[in-house]
Amino acid sequence: MRLLTVPVPDGAKIQMYMFEPEDLQEETPAIYHCHGGAFFLDIFPMILNTAAWFAEAGRCRVFVPRYRTSLEHPFPTPLEDCYNLWLHAAGHTKEYKVDPRKLMLYGDSAGGCLAAMVAQMSRDCHGPRACGQTLIYPVTDCEGDYSSRTEFACGTWSARSNEYMWKIYLRNTEKSQAVYRFPAPMRCDTCEDLPPAYVEPAEMDALRDEGIAYAKRLERAGVPVQMHITPGAYHGFDADLQNQYVQGWLKKRLEFIQACWDGSI
Repeated sequence: MRLLTVPVPDGAKIQMYMFEPEDLQEETPAIYHCHGGAFFLDIFPMILNTAAWFAEAGRCRVFVPRYRTSLEHPFPTPLEDCYNLWLHAAGHTKEYKVDPRKLMLYGDSAGGCLAAMVAQMSRDCHGPRACGQTLIYPVTDCEGDYSSRTEFACGTWSARSNEYMWKIYLRNTEKSQAVYRFPAPMRCDTCEDLPPAYVEPAEMDALRDEGIAYAKRLERAGVPVQMHITPGAYHGFDADLQNQYVQGWLKKRLEFIQACWDGSI
């Protein structure tokens, strides 16, 4: 693992982890992993362990931006950090020995929101295009009426936590000078011309229905979509990487990622 320090336009310096197999010398595909944590939690061990798993299993490089979080830096800072570090990773592929045609966006929970938003920003701002986007039990909407928020209101990710997350993240929206005008992928004008998507809502999760809604919206816009609802799973179910059920889903995600790298999706 390497720890990179990347300057961003507002003068801050943001850290980014890069994972790679120790014996890897050649150019490889890459995954850009926006971590979850309700926009306000820093990177935690599960994220780093998952990134290391993908680096080894996929024989690739994995970038994990340590974006500034919302307790001190509300929207748009976390999103802009993710986008600026995405630009950095895509702009330094030769230095990092990455194939520029094979850059995959990946995000879980709030990180799924950030990854999907980076895909939209890259399209709208004419930035580097990802070969795909992998969204795991993603946050996709700051509004909306979704039945799963009621059905699983007291789940591992509760409806109350969800409401608090958005309240903290969007607390300075009126004062924001954001380049980007909305914080959640479901609020976009159009989903046309976005990269192929793998969307994995958890069956027993307050976020389930908004993940399904975003997958369907992508599909209606002509984006190739694989949607897999994980049966009996809850928010954050994949923390135990040694669990056989979790291993099966990690491999399914990697199959989609590799198909995008190969150009078969």
